[in-house]
Amino acid sequence: MIELLVAMAIMLCLVAMLVPGLELARSHARTAVCSGNQRQLLLAMVTYDQGSGRLPLGIDLHRKDRPPGGWAGNMMKDPPGWWWFHLLSIPTPSPGARTILACPASHLTDPDLRQCPLYGQLGVNWSICRSSKPLGYFNDGFRGDPCSLDHIRRPSQSLLVVDSGYALIGWPHVTADPPIQLGDKFGYETAYLPGLAANQQRALLCSQRPDATRSRHPEGKVNAGWADGHVARSSTSQLEVVRTEQGYINTTPIWVPADR
Repeated sequence: MIELLVAMAIMLCLVAMLVPGLELARSHARTAVCSGNQRQLLLAMVTYDQGSGRLPLGIDLHRKDRPPGGWAGNMMKDPPGWWWFHLLSIPTPSPGARTILACPASHLTDPDLRQCPLYGQLGVNWSICRSSKPLGYFNDGFRGDPCSLDHIRRPSQSLLVVDSGYALIGWPHVTADPPIQLGDKFGYETAYLPGLAANQQRALLCSQRPDATRSRHPEGKVNAGWADGHVARSSTSQLEVVRTEQGYINTTPIWVPADR
């Protein structure tokens, strides 16, 4: 009996030592899948830019025909239109389907929200992939023709796709002092950078809060894809926009790239 107890104690100690390592390995695997998805999206955007002379709109609100795979999102919270992934020939995924639009490290708790490609997965920079019409308070700098890769002065420092709480994310979402009103009435108001401290005070959907307040990837970082085609893990502090007496800093060239 004593030998059995000793053997069991040794086994429990080994399990206790292995579990953290296994979870860390799973975390790194999820990070690798997320990075791979972002690289595929960047490649699709480059291809689109080469064929169209510009990047895709974040959302095309002029089109009234049904996008491939059907409308994405909730008609009560999300505008009906062709999203950037539709323009990249990626259909709205069916529930439970694996897709390059997803971040497998997302911490969304609502199953319905997890199956929606607009929430808690990956988002494009709204200042680059603009909307065809203004959405709410997002007007100047977020509507109009999208940027062309040729006109982004510092592509290696200009954000194109990133871990996000919504399919469109702009610099007002990543500052503690946004210049416009942000609530939770519409989905595009609830975009966030996962793990950013300012999210603690944000008006978000309850099921978004665990993902918004926790880091998705090891060392408190997010995956970010840049306009020159590279993907790297970045700390939230590197991407956060800070308001000072002189104005907002860390916007250009990260979030608002300057044209040539």
